[in-house]
Amino acid sequence: MTGPDPLADRVLAAERSAHDQLTAALSGAPLCRVDGTGTRSAKHWEGRSAAMAEVRRDLTRAARAEAGTDEQAIIRRRLAEWQERAATSTLMSGPAWTAYLQGGISALTELVDEEPAPIVEHR
Repeated sequence: MTGPDPLADRVLAAERSAHDQLTAALSGAPLCRVDGTGTRSAKHWEGRSAAMAEVRRDLTRAARAEAGTDEQAIIRRRLAEWQERAATSTLMSGPAWTAYLQGGISALTELVDEEPAPIVEHR
C-alpha cells in the first residue's frame, strides 16, 4: 500500500477510543482487580481494543508485504476467528468472557458493516 490508508487510520482511532473507554471504565483500578458490574464494561472495551490491535497488526504486515491485500478479507478473517472463539469457548465462559468476545465481535463487525453474530453463554 502506498499513501494514507483510511481503513488503517479508522482501525487505529477505534483502538485508541476503546483503550480510552477501558481506562475510564477501570477508574484507575487494575483490570485484574475489577469485579461486579464494572467487569462487563471493562471487558467489553478490552475486547474491542484487542480486536482492533489484531487488525492493526494484520494491516501493517500486509502493507509491508506490498501485495495487493484485500483489507476487508483481513477483517472478515479476524471476525470469523472471534466468532469461532465465541461459539466454541467452553473452558473460558461467564459474563466477563462473553463481554470481552462481544466487544471484539462488535468492533470488527462495525468495520465490515455486517450484523454481529449472537454470543451464546455457556453454562
